[in-house]
Amino acid sequence: MLNASAAKHFVERLVDDGYEVCAIGKFYVLTDPAEAQASDRLHDFLRAFGPRDHLTADIAAHLHRIGRYIPLETVD
Repeated sequence: MLNASAAKHFVERLVDDGYEVCAIGKFYVLTDPAEAQASDRLHDFLRAFGPRDHLTADIAAHLHRIGRYIPLETVD
């Protein structure tokens, strides 16, 4: 099980490896690459990294800090 300090490393690794990841509100999305080899590498990394549901808010917060987010529209 990962601790909260791993969220930054998780995001940095994905970004450094060229994967598309961004926050939407307090959640994050990660696109699966179209190329089979890149997709396999991503899935291997995610499996090796381990469970991260408990890090969702920390990962999203870090993505916001580095400008990788989709703003949510608010309705008045």
